[in-house]
Amino acid sequence: MSSKILAKTSSKTNPIAVGGVGGSGTRVVASFFEMLGFNMGSDVNESLDNLTFTLLFKRPALLPIERNQSEIRACIGYFIQAMTCDNGWDDDQKIHLNNIAAESRGLQNDERLALRLLNMLTPSPKHVGLAWGWKEPNTHLFLSTLLEEIPSLRYVHVLRNGLDMAYNANLAQLRLWGKWLLNDGSNQETPERAFQFWCEANRRVLALAERFPEQIFFCNYDRMLMQPSLEISSLLQRLSLNCETDTIKAMCLGLKVPSSLGVHRAHPEFPVSDEDQALLLQLGY
Repeated sequence: MSSKILAKTSSKTNPIAVGGVGGSGTRVVASFFEMLGFNMGSDVNESLDNLTFTLLFKRPALLPIERNQSEIRACIGYFIQAMTCDNGWDDDQKIHLNNIAAESRGLQNDERLALRLLNMLTPSPKHVGLAWGWKEPNTHLFLSTLLEEIPSLRYVHVLRNGLDMAYNANLAQLRLWGKWLLNDGSNQETPERAFQFWCEANRRVLALAERFPEQIFFCNYDRMLMQPSLEISSLLQRLSLNCETDTIKAMCLGLKVPSSLGVHRAHPEFPVSDEDQALLLQLGY
């Protein structure tokens, strides 16, 4: 099996990022880019999350996001250095990274975590010159700043039906970012609040897509499950990527219809505003 990337593959330009509300199908979409030879990071978990991004950005200290832009931009700089093999940390950066590592695990001055982060930020020589990208669902929370700092970034936002997502067991984003995004001061983890988080998260990305129409790409995962070859080919074409038919077939094999598809029909309906219903329709649901 062979594949051919037609897009530019400079290690410092044109990265592809994959994100979405947790449980949207981002792992499968990220696997497509792995199959195309993209360096998606030297430290990833079973879900293909780029753990360097996770450790740098999945932190309460970055809230509210709009007031912590200096810290966020510094972390973007670290991340770019790591992913493009252009690293070399001075003492101040090492202290900063140590603090990030300690804070990310709720610990103080844990040298093991600091070393882990520094190791994560030291790329493998085998990645030099490769096209690069990452998958981390939380990417969408920082998308505005990422697009400003990485003008060549292409972002794939993966979607699943918000009514099904209301019953998704993956509520990590709601727990961490919910109070800020919904501005409601609540800790509730109800289906209604999970749905509201889905709505607000996707409204933010839609608004950004109006500002960055050439850089944000929506991937309807539910539709991809029903028409895999057509939807995968369409996504790659929109990203100016192409690959051989055998590779697309292999990508299709990675798609499995989850038991949670249509799960909202098994639950009592909850109130959905006209505005939220319009959003569902706009996003294809």
